[in-house]
Amino acid sequence: MTKYTRKTTTKEIYFLVILLLLIISIDIAFRSIESRVSGNVKHIQEIPTLISTIDSSDSLKTIFMGNSLSNRAIDADIINDVSKLQSVKVVPDGTSLWDWQCIIRNQILNKNSIDVIVIGFAWNQLADDYPVNASRIGAYFCSWNDLWGNRAGNGLNSFDLAGEFVAAKVSHIYASREVLRNRVLSILIPEYESQTQRSNRLVAPHEVVRNGVSNGSSFNVLSKLIEDLKGEGTKVIVMAMPVRDAYQIDENLGSIVRVAGAVFLDYRNMPELDSSMFVDNMHLGKNGMSIFTRELSHDLQRLNIGD
Repeated sequence: MTKYTRKTTTKEIYFLVILLLLIISIDIAFRSIESRVSGNVKHIQEIPTLISTIDSSDSLKTIFMGNSLSNRAIDADIINDVSKLQSVKVVPDGTSLWDWQCIIRNQILNKNSIDVIVIGFAWNQLADDYPVNASRIGAYFCSWNDLWGNRAGNGLNSFDLAGEFVAAKVSHIYASREVLRNRVLSILIPEYESQTQRSNRLVAPHEVVRNGVSNGSSFNVLSKLIEDLKGEGTKVIVMAMPVRDAYQIDENLGSIVRVAGAVFLDYRNMPELDSSMFVDNMHLGKNGMSIFTRELSHDLQRLNIGD
């Protein structure tokens, strides 16, 4: 190796080290302000506190787990008042069973004593073949042990997904790339946000059909999760959430949930929730939330959960 080659190699290594340190510094700085960039991330960061808060309560400790469908449908204050529970909502946007099981396994099982977990879902969000968001579970919900110990059990059934998981675990900027892109575009392009929301409302029903429901799906991950929660004395309720347009679920899901030892509630066709109760294709408005929450409260009382 010539003197010139050694100098060039040293400079390249020096440059790479500086670049790596710069990337790490930027990512650390981003993590410190991440909750200000995204309200959803703020909620995710609050989840451990929410869970530990009710864990210290003397009332029946209940977690409503789901995504924006549950968030916009359940009024925890009404639930606590009517059913005399101590409940919180753990409802990060866009999540499915892959996210929820990581939250439960890393923050509840063997760590917090929760009496009831109510999981709200729609379409095929509980099936083993539902698409996993490897970036989201890597950055926010799953641990390194979830990757090394049971990769397939967390939906990471390809090297591409495992690689995405690792990249998001290491870099939250990578994990938040879509949020950051949308933020930049909303600044640069007038009415970008409103146009995107309108487009999403049009595309959402077609995405549901494309990712849709086929009878015969397996629900092994859900069944194992229910069994593990039951083993710690936690009662599990699985409920199909209402949306504006009717949707199908696997015809065997109800029986699978019951065999695993949980309760199955189906709210897909509530007559009181007509289209005027929804603010878009999927989410209930204020009046719809009140109606749904009171119906759910009555069902919880019927199941002897709360007063």
